Amino acid sequence: MKKILYTFTLLFLAFSFTSCSDDSDDNQNIIIHNATGTLTLKLNGESRTFGTLNVREERYDGYTDLIIQGTQKDDATKSITIALGKNKLGSDSVYFVQYINNGTHYQMGSATVTADITESNDSKIIGTFSGNLTTINMDGLMLTEGVLNISY
Repeated sequence: MKKILYTFTLLFLAFSFTSCSDDSDDNQNIIIHNATGTLTLKLNGESRTFGTLNVREERYDGYTDLIIQGTQKDDATKSITIALGKNKLGSDSVYFVQYINNGTHYQMGSATVTADITESNDSKIIGTFSGNLTTINMDGLMLTEGVLNISY
């Protein structure tokens, strides 16, 4: 029993001196911009307008993601997140949309997003998007007439 305890103690000490790489550089690859402009859409035919916009720029080797976040103007319990590639135009640019309604998450991935981004650069995002949003229980919302015209 003493040998087992001794072995586990040595293993614990050996692992405690092993560490992961320093993550401090990761924070330098994320920039959060306050944004202005418009983000509107319809959910099941009801118009929604989002304000308090920001754009999070996440830089990686070879590409940069733009994560747009907004809060619904007339109800702070509702928000939206849209993820797209910076400088990526056309129909494959938006790869994730999530709408949160009072804690319920509705989302869609790239297979169910229809988008047309016509401008995506260091200061502006313009485009349209639509698709079906679903919860984990497969409850759904139809998102139509999504419009982005955001400066950051």
